[in-house]
Amino acid sequence: MTRWVFAFASMLLLILPLTTTGCSKSNTIEGVVDHKQMEGVKGGMQCSFLLSRTGDDGTPENSVYDDDFRACFPVRGELVVSEQIENQLKAVYSDFVYHVSVRRSPGDTLDYLTTREIFNEMNPGATVKLRVSTSSGVPRTLKIID
Repeated sequence: MTRWVFAFASMLLLILPLTTTGCSKSNTIEGVVDHKQMEGVKGGMQCSFLLSRTGDDGTPENSVYDDDFRACFPVRGELVVSEQIENQLKAVYSDFVYHVSVRRSPGDTLDYLTTREIFNEMNPGATVKLRVSTSSGVPRTLKIID
């Protein structure tokens, strides 16, 4: 009986680290914010309605593709989404999401879903260090690391 318990415990010690590291899939990445965008479903169609990227002079340029929300965001400069504007957007768009694309090197840009708070802190052209996760199968930012 004690050999069986010892064998079982030994097997658990070998298997548990593999299953916990395999499921978490969390890591740290560093790069430059290439662009950030917001999208959702409106009228049964998936659409990107806002894009912020770096202009020729290094200042963020914002493109709003929904006339009803164009006045809510600046054409140039930092793009920040308030809770009030987010609620207005959610009333019009279902499956509303925030995306941030981070360029780790030329030709290596990764897209992450994120929260409004993280979206607001990240500006195109800025260098960032992030804790990211792919455990749900969808890459997500978990937090910005200072």
